[in-house]
Amino acid sequence: MLALQDLPFNFVEGIGFRRLIHAIQPKYNLRGHQSYTSHLCNYVYPKLKNKVKNLIEDVQYLYFTTDIWTEPGAGVSLLSFTIHGINNDFQRVSLFLKCVPLEERHTGDVIAQKLDEIREEWEIPRQKIHIMVRDGGSNMKRAARVSQINDIDCNIHQLQLCIRAALAIDEHISSFLAKCKQIATHFNHSIIDKSEELKGFQERLGLPLLSVIQECPTRWNSMFNMIQRLIEIKDAIVLYTSQHTNLPQFTPNDWLQLESCATILKPLEEATNTMCSSAACISSVIPLIHVLTCTLQNLFRQNINTTDQTCGNIIQKLIEEITNRFGELHNNKIYTIATYLDPKYKTKFFNEITKESIESELISLCQDQEGHGAQAQPQIQSFEHDVIQHNQHFHHTDTESLQSTSSGANFSTGRFLQSMLSEMLASAPNSDDEESPIAPFDRFLFLKSLIINYIKEKRIGLQEDSLLWWKMNSKYFELYGDVRQYLSAPPSRVPSERLFSGTGLVYDELRNRLFGETASKLIFVKFNLPIVNFDY
Repeated sequence: MLALQDLPFNFVEGIGFRRLIHAIQPKYNLRGHQSYTSHLCNYVYPKLKNKVKNLIEDVQYLYFTTDIWTEPGAGVSLLSFTIHGINNDFQRVSLFLKCVPLEERHTGDVIAQKLDEIREEWEIPRQKIHIMVRDGGSNMKRAARVSQINDIDCNIHQLQLCIRAALAIDEHISSFLAKCKQIATHFNHSIIDKSEELKGFQERLGLPLLSVIQECPTRWNSMFNMIQRLIEIKDAIVLYTSQHTNLPQFTPNDWLQLESCATILKPLEEATNTMCSSAACISSVIPLIHVLTCTLQNLFRQNINTTDQTCGNIIQKLIEEITNRFGELHNNKIYTIATYLDPKYKTKFFNEITKESIESELISLCQDQEGHGAQAQPQIQSFEHDVIQHNQHFHHTDTESLQSTSSGANFSTGRFLQSMLSEMLASAPNSDDEESPIAPFDRFLFLKSLIINYIKEKRIGLQEDSLLWWKMNSKYFELYGDVRQYLSAPPSRVPSERLFSGTGLVYDELRNRLFGETASKLIFVKFNLPIVNFDY
């Protein structure tokens, strides 16, 4: 309870808790807080750690996210280590391993040393770790190089950098965004009657009773949420600011610019939310960026016929930034193979050269994998017959389209990108390869035929489970190792961000004297205990 509810250990010595326990069980001898600290660190933690180790052993390839969090009040800096993978039952596994105190400077070499120590403590072989998802800091990049681990940028962080760069190009936009922040700060850092006054205006105008949202630089989409909320209660804000001359006043043109900004940022907000999902995978990054770029280009073409040059410049800058930061994804096999192996997308966003390169890489990966000896031969022979039968009958179904569950979505519902992506996928044939059937006489031809037939399968809907599709299609068992390797990576370091949101509750004014190791064990118990259903 103390770990799960972010309570200080001395909570058990409080009069309220002692009265409760006495009412429940008068004969129970409630011990001091040191006893419960020892129980959590020396009994609960080791048992839970063994349980987590068993979960890790069931995962063939691991991705991990890492980040640094600092609590100035406690004088503590922590380095997080969260791992992600796909187990043998095609279930996603996300676990928190450790937060280690950083007492030295946050250099790349120090971070690399700490990451290696965590890996060795958990007995995780280096070759089992496939990718490290990190922020854009030079120290994190160096840590990955020193530890000899493949690494990728946090895609959400890259997207937010694109937004900030685009909004910074125009002084007028920066000016009225500063006004928005000043108004939001006024309501969030004031006594309650100021918010009550705003609610009074909302009631008189028949508006919903909504609070002003304040932007937080470390929270994704908070700028968009702030702008959107001000637009929703625009009339009440106008009345309120007219009676408080110390606050900035919005002109009619400011409100028009604000609404234009919200329109531009809306698809980026949706892309961010999609990549923040707990089930998100890097396979969705290339499709999302493609649709996002198309959406912005459409907005730019619509804006050409207007006199609002500012918005046109912002859109143009956004497209430029997105192209610069995400333009090389088609050359990164981590992203391309993941997208190819996702039955939602397959080859839709690749040209022939990229497609052939991915297929060659997949065949090479399959040939390098172990376990294709005599034990696997009966399955291969059985599958060869299925391949030939599939090729003979495929021409009846290769032009069928798959109805997506999100086809009815529209911009107003906040699912505009998903709707546009569904239309793109539905407009293309499911078969990207019209080659003649290949009889699998040897290992290479067998794998080539296997991949061809996978591509000829119908794509599934955007809301369907890609891992479940693979689990139900065991005829493609030869690709299972690649699927577990490439479809387990999250597109961002959001898991670490969520972890540190909880860490902020661990260190509060009542628990600001915790040792780093004790805090790490508290966080470990808090996040992993629900994952094992409290059974340790």
